[in-house]
Parts: sequence; C-alpha cells; structure tokens
Amino acid sequence: MKNLIGLTILLFCSSLFAQYEQKNDLTNIKLNGKVKLITTIDPKLIDPYKTIIKYNELGNKIETLYFSYNNNKLKMSGRESYKYDSKNRLIEYKSSGDHFKEIYKYDENDSLIEKSSFIKNNKPLYKYLFVYDKNKIIESFFTNYEYTTTPVKCEYLYEDNKLIERHCLKPNEKTISKESYKYNQNNLISYTITDSLGNITSKYDYNYPKDNIMIVKEYRINDSLEIKSTTTYNNSLIIEVQGHKTNSHYKYSYDNQGNSVLTEFFRNGILEEKIIIEYIYDNNKNWIKESITSTIQYSPYNNSVVNRVIEYY
Repeated sequence: MKNLIGLTILLFCSSLFAQYEQKNDLTNIKLNGKVKLITTIDPKLIDPYKTIIKYNELGNKIETLYFSYNNNKLKMSGRESYKYDSKNRLIEYKSSGDHFKEIYKYDENDSLIEKSSFIKNNKPLYKYLFVYDKNKIIESFFTNYEYTTTPVKCEYLYEDNKLIERHCLKPNEKTISKESYKYNQNNLISYTITDSLGNITSKYDYNYPKDNIMIVKEYRINDSLEIKSTTTYNNSLIIEVQGHKTNSHYKYSYDNQGNSVLTEFFRNGILEEKIIIEYIYDNNKNWIKESITSTIQYSPYNNSVVNRVIEYY
C-alpha cells in the first residue's frame, strides 16, 4: 500500500508522460465485461445532460458524444474521438471536430516520445518530446507555440531507479524551477519545488505511520504550514480524510463493487452533511442507476438520479 501511495503522488507531482499505460479505459473506470456503448442520462432540473461513450472490442474509447438542453430540446453540444494503432495505443484525440487535436507517438518500447496539440486549422498549440534511457525519462522538451518556438528543457536525475530531481531550464540554461524527491526505502517522504533563485515555493512531507495511513504536510513560501491532512486507505480505496487546519473530516464507505455509497462530512467534530448513494446493477455488476440523496435539502447532490444504458459486444 505504501508503495502504491508513493508512486501515485510521484507521478502526479512530476506531471510525467511515462510509458504507455496498458490498462484500457474500461479497466480504469471499473467497468466489467466487453462494453460496446454506454448512454448516461442525468435528468436533473439544473443543467441536465446526456452522454454516449463508444468503446472498441479491446476496451478503449473511440467516441464520446455530449448532449445538453437548448430551448427545452436535447441537442449535441460536443464530440470527442480517439484513434489507436495496431498495438491499441492512443495515437490521435480530437475534440469538437478539428477545433482541438492531440497526436501521440511512441518508440519500440511503447514509451511515449511525443505529444503534440493543435487547434483549429492545424495551428500548433504545444508539443512535448521525451528522451529515454531504457524505460526512464532522462530529458523532456516542452514548447508552447502561443509564446515561443523555443522549447523548455527538463532534465531528470535518478538514484536506485527512483526519480530524485527534475530540473527545468530556459534555452540559455538558466534554471526555471527544480523539483526534488526524497525517499525512505521505497516510500516518497518529501517533494520540494524551488524557483529560479533556489527559493522553496512549495514543499510536501509524507509520513506513513501504518500501512493504510498517509499523513501529508504542505508548506508554501517561507515554510508556513498551509495544509496538513491525514488520509486512511482500505486497500486502494480512501475511507477517511482529515484536514487538521480546517478541522474538516470526511468518511467514505463503499459497496462490494468498490463504488461509493456513503460520504459523511464533519466540521469541528459535528456531522454537517451525509450523502447516500444507492445503485442498481446489471448482470455484469455494472451500475445502471445511481440515486443520490443528501441530508442538506438544497445540496446539489440531493435527489439526483443518473441512469446508464450499457450495451455489450
């Protein structure tokens, strides 16, 4: 569990585009069976919507259609499309026709080596390039074409196969920022960001008193403690989050399928809101109806019902 938590934080903080993720979209959102199409309908009175998501036989999204109400009529408001190569790797993403597009390229080890974005009329927006030593990123280059055609370079330093530093530089080799990582055995225990002058702008300390508990302390400029929180896990599910400075406290419960069925919010030890979620499942143990109620009458979660129609191959 500790390794899982540390790895998740590490990937999130460093914002790396690492090796191509072999899990498909159905696995990532915990859908069972060979899903072909999902139609989701939320008939709520405020901002009702409908979405249709289509999947290929290998479990990855190929199209998403968005619908919203306009003058009491349901009309398509957006479209996303996805293309894959023969290895089922994402190679193209488009949003709303050709208004936004992303192109992905990989090497022979399935590592992402280029991600390029374009807006209308194929105008370049930004580009990421990645250089690897075996399966580890050692250099990356980022170009934001809205401001310059000269890329920002980042260098990556490892120790015992763990990332310990990410150093980003201007074209003149002057530092933009530096990220430093420290570990205790296999666990991430510190993540620090410094600016071009070497001043600490953000720092995160992680402590793991038990296998299923993580304590996070977040510092900002001048080392003032901004946030301290304690997160408790049951396997990979978050069951409790306590914010110490705000005296806020969340508790989460799940059903046998791993879906959230209860959220309780406390402030100063007093229960302020309870959100209850009930599901109806199909034969593949995928939910097809989600009903949400809240103890707060005017909560946006209160009396919300979402229906899903799932088609299978």
